[in-house]
Formats: sequence, C-alpha cells, structure tokens
Amino acid sequence: MYNELARLQDASAPDAEMAELPDYPEVAMAVYGTINNQHSTILETVERMTKQVEVDTMLKNARRDNVEWAWVPNWAETYVFCITIASQRWMPTACASLQFARNFYEREKSVKWAESYYHEILKKSTDTDKLSDGTGFRKELIDEVKKYTIEKHLYIEDSVFEYDPLVALSWQRLAEGKIEKRDITLLEHEYYEMTMKKIHPEWNHMQVYKVSAK
Repeated sequence: MYNELARLQDASAPDAEMAELPDYPEVAMAVYGTINNQHSTILETVERMTKQVEVDTMLKNARRDNVEWAWVPNWAETYVFCITIASQRWMPTACASLQFARNFYEREKSVKWAESYYHEILKKSTDTDKLSDGTGFRKELIDEVKKYTIEKHLYIEDSVFEYDPLVALSWQRLAEGKIEKRDITLLEHEYYEMTMKKIHPEWNHMQVYKVSAK
C-alpha cells in the first residue's frame, strides 16, 4: 500500500520495507487471550494483528521518508479523537498525535491508559484551581466541565461512551500547565455540549455532539 500511495502522489521513494512481524510468544498470547474472551474470536484477533503490521509498515517507511500525514474523517466519524486529529491538518509522521492515530486500530492500551487516568483525575481536588489560573476560565466553570467530561458515562448512552485517550492527554497538559490551543478548544466544546444537554435533555448524545461540533 505504501508503494501504491507513493505512486499516486508521483513521489520518488524507495520500495517499502516491511515492519517486524509479531513473534511466536506474542501470537500465542493473543490467541490464548482470545480463547478466554467471550467477546472476541480468533479470526478477529488475526485480522487485528495483520492490520497492525500493515499500519506499522506504513509508519516505518513514512518516518524513513519524512512523510507528512493528515487525518481525514468520514462523515460518520464523530469521536473527539477523530475530529481532534483532523483539526491538526498536515503533521510530521513523528508527531505524538499520529502515534495515537496508530493506536486507533489497536486501542486496548491507549483506552486502558485513558480509563486509568480518568480515575486519577477524579481523585484530584486542586487541579481545577490550576486549570482556572492557566486558562482564565472561572473555577466553577472548570468544575462543571470536569465533572461532565470525565464522568460523561453518567450523561450519555453506554453504547456511545468510551474513555478517550486524546481527552485524557489534553487534561494532562492542562493540569501540568503545558496548555495548547486545542486544549482550550476542548474545554469550550465540552462546556457548550454540556449546556446544550441541559437545554435539550431529550436529545441523545450524538444530536448534542453534532450541534456542539459546528
């Protein structure tokens, strides 16, 4: 696929080098884990591992050739994860956000980390003071946004809720004072979404999100 993309872009690039294949212990562990997981099948696990090699091959050669990437979501992709990456436009392959884009195809580790960090955020009581000082937003507003954003499972449908790695990363930057423009955008979006939910309690989350994302 990498060679074909280079050809379509009329780019001069060496032939792609294949990424390292998973070794026997890794495959065995994945299969064993699947056998003990009633929500997955061996076929799905093999497909996931195959796709991962494909993604790793793309990234390996893109880094080698200093390629820039842009995430282009389709109309059905409304996750904050997808919209946030797309908003960053063209980025170097080495960009940390693109490492999370890679994990979009194998989300277990990043989502698990996000879940852990969400719980860590909830244990903190002074973080909103720091966020208020760093962003200029009122502490009361930050408190509301924190509760809505980090405890969103209380407000939206179970089928839609997921722990979002990019939201967790954004909150981490905010808490550490390493604030970026996209972090402010996240706060504004979440506050507007929360407000629309209060005005229209009969709306489901996707209706609220689409209005808030405009």
